[in-house]
Amino acid sequence: MVQTYRIFGGVLGVAVAAAAGVSASGCMAWSLAGRGVSHEGNVLSYTLEMAPVDLPAAGGHHGGPQPAPLQIAAPFDGWIHAYSWDVVGPDGEAVPREVLHHMKLTAPNRRELFNQQMLRIAGAGSETGAVELPTQVGYRIHRGDPLLLTAMLQNPAGAALEDVRVRVHLEYSPEGPWRDPLSAYPFFAQVTEPGVESSYDLPPGRSERSIILRPAVSGSVLGFGGHVHQYGKELRVEDAVTSEVLWRTSPITDSSGAVLRVPSDLFVTRGGIPLEAGHAYRFIAVYDNPTGSIIPGGGMATLGGLFDPDEPWPEADTSHPVYTWDMQKEMGSQSKQGEHTGHDGGA
Repeated sequence: MVQTYRIFGGVLGVAVAAAAGVSASGCMAWSLAGRGVSHEGNVLSYTLEMAPVDLPAAGGHHGGPQPAPLQIAAPFDGWIHAYSWDVVGPDGEAVPREVLHHMKLTAPNRRELFNQQMLRIAGAGSETGAVELPTQVGYRIHRGDPLLLTAMLQNPAGAALEDVRVRVHLEYSPEGPWRDPLSAYPFFAQVTEPGVESSYDLPPGRSERSIILRPAVSGSVLGFGGHVHQYGKELRVEDAVTSEVLWRTSPITDSSGAVLRVPSDLFVTRGGIPLEAGHAYRFIAVYDNPTGSIIPGGGMATLGGLFDPDEPWPEADTSHPVYTWDMQKEMGSQSKQGEHTGHDGGA
């Protein structure tokens, strides 16, 4: 979907498996999870809920307890058009949105457009609102498709939080007598190389960091979005051969330089931005660090969007080192507090 995938720190919006040696194609056991399906016209909703976790006061997202990854088999056939999220306490009441550092919903059986990581279907950080596409466009999902939901939480408040749960709400249209929506794929990329952390040391002053991206298949970008950290000034996508600017955006910040929102854009009505398989495109992040010192891990930039492919989407190569790194990172870096199963019923 379009918007923030934070590895993720970030995108769209924009930015992020089993223990070592376990692959998605082999012995990973998928269990049906979630809180049930509700109906509203031809659009249905399905909610995924992670196991509860206790967050100590003034705790960051590194080193503290985290919700266990939620592995599910998709319980429906259809096209996902929208998603939203919330974080709630034991009474079902919302806790501050800042508690969510990021969440990611991935499809372990498919690869990303620009690299061999697992395909990101949805993602969000605390600044990400509900993401919605026209019902004529959606991500095609089949019953039984493996899905993996992970999240990283933090608690900047002075009081501990108990039984905190992340919920992700998917809206989709099922197969029916009406015309099928356009099947499009979300994508994610980071300004650092695949297979390494997305953050990097941020030098003082104005700086740029870039990476060359080559799509695995040809098609058209239907939307771009992204994520940056404090002092981020611009995200830009260029044709690396012609230097043509394909998309750019500047974050909305407060007076301290903290990012409030990264604007994203949809290009569905104009037919999208064409990309050619194997062609070189450049993703650029611009920062301006006023502190006069290097900020360790202070830089991060992720790109995400929605893609209409001209050819079949490639399956994941589960033996590829980048895929293995991604799977182990998503599964191995999370706390095992709580059971990683869903449940039916109330909040």
